[in-house]
Amino acid sequence: MSEFEINDVKIKRISQQFQVKEDTAKMVYAIFSKVISGVKHQYLAHLIRCMESYIRKETNNPFFQINCFALDPNSPMLSVGCAQYYPKMFFSIFFHPSMEEKQLRVCLAHELGHLFMIELVNKSKGEHEPLLDEKALTEPLSSIFGIFTIMDKNASYNDRRRKLSHNTWDDIVKDFIQLQSRVGN
Repeated sequence: MSEFEINDVKIKRISQQFQVKEDTAKMVYAIFSKVISGVKHQYLAHLIRCMESYIRKETNNPFFQINCFALDPNSPMLSVGCAQYYPKMFFSIFFHPSMEEKQLRVCLAHELGHLFMIELVNKSKGEHEPLLDEKALTEPLSSIFGIFTIMDKNASYNDRRRKLSHNTWDDIVKDFIQLQSRVGN
């Protein structure tokens, strides 16, 4: 069993520590489990959120969205992704649901690269250079953006995350106890 796997023993201890009924803690965990199951298709979510915020500001559209959708599992497009862009409205990325996880990250990073080139690189191009749009061939540049993205993610997984990770599940509980005592509950 993993150190951080949630089980009945840990739920019992947590509920006792925070003076909550064990059944209540189990109910919260059951709902949490349903919500967290959607994480599988949320690769690069931090980058997506940052790009959404930046593009919302740049385009004066507070509703701009980037969405990722799994294709039909019977789709013959096993190892490719594609995207559809509706300028200043939304950008949708489509991928095969059985794509290997590492390859899925690469695919999403590449597809985000197209949006990056069209919406963000255009702003910094000189007035005599041709503008990129949704019909422009941005393949090599999108891959370069993708490489930068995955390198940054690997740096985060390998270096930065260690600084943010707890060594044991008990360390997590202790930090929340300390938080509770700071806010005066």
